[in-house]
Order: sequence, then C-alpha cells, then structure tokens
Amino acid sequence: MIKIGKKIKFNILLDKNAKKISFKQKRNKIIFCFPRANTSGCNLEAQEFQTLMPVFDKQNYDIYGLCSDSPKKIKLMSEKCNILYDLLSDENQDFLKFLGVIGIKKMYGKEYEGIIRSTIVCNEENIITHVFDKVSPKGHAEKVAEAIGIKIK
Repeated sequence: MIKIGKKIKFNILLDKNAKKISFKQKRNKIIFCFPRANTSGCNLEAQEFQTLMPVFDKQNYDIYGLCSDSPKKIKLMSEKCNILYDLLSDENQDFLKFLGVIGIKKMYGKEYEGIIRSTIVCNEENIITHVFDKVSPKGHAEKVAEAIGIKIK
C-alpha cells in the first residue's frame, strides 16, 4: 500500500465515457478503489460518497471511484447509482498497482489477485495525507470525512 507523504504521479485514466482524465485541477482528492462495478458493496460505497459529495466539495475535495472494469461497466454503475462524480477505469491496473491496492484475496476458500477496497486522500499538490486499506463499504465515506476533519453529525 502506498504511504502517507508520497507524491502521486497520476496516470491518465478513463472516465465512464472513455474520456481521458488527468487530475490537473488544484483540489484535494479522495480516491476510493473498489473491486468491481455493480456489486452490492461497491454500489453502497459509491452511493455513500455521493451522499456526502456536497460536504466534501465545500471543503475543496473531489471524489473519484477507481476500479479495473471497463468504462462501459462503470457507466452502468454510475447511472444505476446516480453518481455525479467521476468513476474511473484502470483496465491495465497500472495505477492501481502503483497505489498498492492489488493483492491476494480469498473467497469461498480460493485465493486470487484482486483490488483490495482502499481509499487514498491527497492534497492539492497530490501528496498523500490519508490511507485507508481493507475497508468495509458501509459507513466508510463518513469515516473518511471525519478523518480529514469534516463533521457530518
């Protein structure tokens, strides 16, 4: 997993419309990495970040969801969950590997390589300020908000 204090050099990623996104805007960024589009846990996490989007935006944070699914698949998820922020595709997993969120997972007794649900927060200079790994989707967006000093309740 990437460490706090490291500067992120962003790859060019594709959004849900296969448009290139390059992260040149001078804003703080929350990047939540999720295993697979249109699954119950991933949809829940995306919807919770969507609910808190106005709060994050007011504090100068952009939200990005990132997975290795195709732009077509993330577009379906975005539409189904009414997501207004960018969901991004890293089909070759280069950026996901750079972030250190690809690892060995277990399901039904079998091991496989996949995306470990994680969130990276970085400042306007793209320096990592917070790292959350092996997170649970339920309530995670609120935990991120609290960790960066945003009061929800």
